[in-house]
Amino acid sequence: MKTCPREEDTSATAYRVTHQVYETREVETSFVDETTGERKKTSKLMLVEKTKPIGEFMQQYREKLQYFCFHNQMAKWTWMVRKDRAAIRKGDLSLIMDYSEKLNRLRRTKIQTEHWVNTAITIEVAVAEGFKATIPADDPVLAGLASMSPEERGKELDSLGVLEKQIYYHCSDYKAQEAKVTTHNMRVMLDELLQANVLLDGGTVWLKTDGCAKQYKCSKAMYLLCVLVADLSAKGKRVTIDQMLEVTGHGKDEADGHGGVFKNWLTGEMMRSDFMEGDESVVASSDAREGEALSFADACAKRAREGFGDLKPAGMNSKRREKSNTAARHVRTYGEHDIRDAPAIKEMTAALAADAEEGEDSRIKATLGHNNFRACL
Repeated sequence: MKTCPREEDTSATAYRVTHQVYETREVETSFVDETTGERKKTSKLMLVEKTKPIGEFMQQYREKLQYFCFHNQMAKWTWMVRKDRAAIRKGDLSLIMDYSEKLNRLRRTKIQTEHWVNTAITIEVAVAEGFKATIPADDPVLAGLASMSPEERGKELDSLGVLEKQIYYHCSDYKAQEAKVTTHNMRVMLDELLQANVLLDGGTVWLKTDGCAKQYKCSKAMYLLCVLVADLSAKGKRVTIDQMLEVTGHGKDEADGHGGVFKNWLTGEMMRSDFMEGDESVVASSDAREGEALSFADACAKRAREGFGDLKPAGMNSKRREKSNTAARHVRTYGEHDIRDAPAIKEMTAALAADAEEGEDSRIKATLGHNNFRACL
């Protein structure tokens, strides 16, 4: 990397640069230690503004720039693979997964909700797109696509109408949003798509998600992807999962759009319960009935399976309606009992964050782990 003498200046007269960086700091809490009489302290990840000589700043900047350069080139390649579908072939799957904001149980005309325990469900949305299972492997259309360049192939796929989408909504009263939950949901979904012959033996799952470390990016998430691939292989289905993190924050993608529509529809159904009592089709506002707890997730899923089935609504723009290749929507539920505890994390996963300083916050370590990860056998 080219440098100039002015960028190396660390003296008191050097040009000073102000920048922000995440650091773990100790802060005082409102609790007092009974033995010492002093306020207790806790560690908190904070965005800290610093000013330092340009020479010191550039040293740190160049280190971080290496990660960016690698990610930037990888992002260009994965964008072409996923957005333009340059690498997808029959038996592969393009997959987008992301959590929506939690959906609260609505009590529109009831007492103010802050006087009650808020009831909410988590919803993880997945958009799976692949070749139609009805297309035979020896179809001449597939042979024609194989002979095209990646750029040409991506443009032709939409016009040929050979791809279809399956939308999955994974709903649960279980509040945790972590790696073992996302892996469980993916396991259920891939099993169904394998049985439907959309995903085939030897296929690749081109997975795209955002940069949430706890759900998709930590060493536990990577390890569980490997476990999932091994489990599928043991069942006679050899699948590769190629995961790409598009952004390091809360990016908005197609899964967020489907999640937003789904939650708005459920909210409308909950509002109906205020003036249509006794109608079994509405989502009840009660947490329990006659002393028996009611599952909010089960109620939402039951109603969605009954009424959220119009794949191409009449009010949809005609061009969008024509281009839409959504084939089905699937509403699934899971509970804490469905989430299997992950096996002990292997010692080798510690190497994924080897570049992080000792004692540094685990979320910072996760961001150094990867931006593209492939699990295969």
